[in-house]
Amino acid sequence: MVTTTRWPRAVAALAWVMAALAWGQAAPVLEAPAQVGVGAEVEVGWSGAEAPRDFITIVPAAAPAGQYEAYQYARRRPVTLVAPDRPGSYELRYLGAESPYPTLASAPLTVVDVAATLAAPASVEAGADVAVSWEGPDNARDFITL
Repeated sequence: MVTTTRWPRAVAALAWVMAALAWGQAAPVLEAPAQVGVGAEVEVGWSGAEAPRDFITIVPAAAPAGQYEAYQYARRRPVTLVAPDRPGSYELRYLGAESPYPTLASAPLTVVDVAATLAAPASVEAGADVAVSWEGPDNARDFITL
């Protein structure tokens, strides 16, 4: 059963796909890893049709149609997104540019927790340099602090 709130979105997505097919272009298909660690960069490629203002986003798996979070425009292949900072089930979505942002392609994404270990002295003198070593992910936004 299609509800009245989802009907316009379904029609918009279908119209876009039908127009792409009429012009000899295939609907977009996402290409990305199925699982990544929290905060990791996710490289997303795609094949098929595209429009200049279409965009790709990561949302919780149960997010309603049209919802988006951080995104990249589908102007160059691939795009890079940052995985959410909480483990769980998510969805990569290729969204059409026109509101209500129909989902033109999607792929599941599982975000898993990551482990990191630190090695540092238990105590140091005030004002002294502290040597710290670590093992774990090397995400762009990771940092060590005192």
